[in-house]
Amino acid sequence: MKHMVRKEYISRSISETAKISKDISEIIAENSLLLINGEMGAGKTTICSQIGSNFGINDLTSSSFQRVTFHRGVLNIVHCDFYRGAFNQDFYIQEIEPQLISPWLLLIEWPSALGDIEDLYYGPIYEIKIEIKDSQIRVIKLIRIN
Repeated sequence: MKHMVRKEYISRSISETAKISKDISEIIAENSLLLINGEMGAGKTTICSQIGSNFGINDLTSSSFQRVTFHRGVLNIVHCDFYRGAFNQDFYIQEIEPQLISPWLLLIEWPSALGDIEDLYYGPIYEIKIEIKDSQIRVIKLIRIN
């Protein structure tokens, strides 16, 4: 499968990250899966929250304790945080898939818990990779996986 960097950004502030999130929101297609990768404190939830606000959702926060939250907006968002929990095919089918009410966007933090999600989902998949350069600078890459 070809992985293509669609965009690479440098963020030095929350306001720059908000502009980057706006650009990403305009690029990604509805009914897409967005995998958000980065180490602890990189800004994964911040990116998710800002993407949510671009679609009329202003209450998206970390779902580490719930693992999955649904947010209704211009684009319905299902936000998953798998930092504290394992993932399997049954969980996807029972807990996530029923919440994918079109038009939707599925945001997944800590997607390494997923294994090979491409076996479950065949629509557009994007990845956001966030790399911490120092306390103020982040490199954010948007990749189209399929």
